[in-house]
Amino acid sequence: MDKIEKLLVLHKNVFTTQDLSVIWGISEKTKLWEVIKYYLRKKKLYKIYRGIYSLDKKYLEFELAQKLKPFSYISLHTALSIHGINFQYYSSIHSVSMISKKYMVAGIEYSYHQIKDFIFYNKLGLIDKKTYILACKERAICDSLYIWPRMNMDHLEAVDEEKLYQIALIYKNKRLLNDIQRLIKKFH
Repeated sequence: MDKIEKLLVLHKNVFTTQDLSVIWGISEKTKLWEVIKYYLRKKKLYKIYRGIYSLDKKYLEFELAQKLKPFSYISLHTALSIHGINFQYYSSIHSVSMISKKYMVAGIEYSYHQIKDFIFYNKLGLIDKKTYILACKERAICDSLYIWPRMNMDHLEAVDEEKLYQIALIYKNKRLLNDIQRLIKKFH
């Protein structure tokens, strides 16, 4: 099995230099760069961003978001839109991380918003999509209200109130709990 076949069987499309080193079993940096450059010339790999490559020019933006900042998950405006909670269009990809940062890649802004470590490491309400992690609708609502108090929500009929309240408890924030209770009363 050649090196590209090893990547294909993983059913992923975006890889960091570190990923390639581990998958291909190449620990020597010079050798790894030679192999990467070879596959770039042969158009078997495509450079997306510094140290990040894909097997195809078309890749999932969410997969790239996870590789740009590995300790992150898709949430906020992006997750709210995916789950049908908010209908407003945002061209940028919003994620939650332990450090705020923005990247611009191929005309798309990847925006990472900081939350406290103890919240970030709590996996309640996070969905593993194999190539990226997505906040469930209730976690996305809590993240959004934690970062932007009193943010408006468009469509809350499909939200599980009990799950929403349970997730809100992990933030240990009275203001957030009050906002969640107010939101539940408003829509039910």
